[in-house]
Amino acid sequence: MPGSPQLAKRKSDIARAATARFGLTGNEPEYVKYVSGVVNRAGDSYTDSQAKLYNKAVGLDAEQKAVAELGMLIAQFTKQGVLMPAAADGSRPAFT
Repeated sequence: MPGSPQLAKRKSDIARAATARFGLTGNEPEYVKYVSGVVNRAGDSYTDSQAKLYNKAVGLDAEQKAVAELGMLIAQFTKQGVLMPAAADGSRPAFT
């Protein structure tokens, strides 16, 4: 989920591993000048990708729930008919 502690930890772990791979600690002037911007952009890209995947999954889930709900309503209407609202005089149409 975007903004989750697990996502933040994963980004941190990736950045730490990439930094260590090149023998850096993150305190070097060169790191600040050449690496930190790249790491930040990569982290932002990672977060954006995760957010898109999450939003897509949530959207699909909401769409599937809506379709299922509509299907249940149609089945109910098929079995019980549709109750039309009463007219001003209290009468109801004879549609079922």
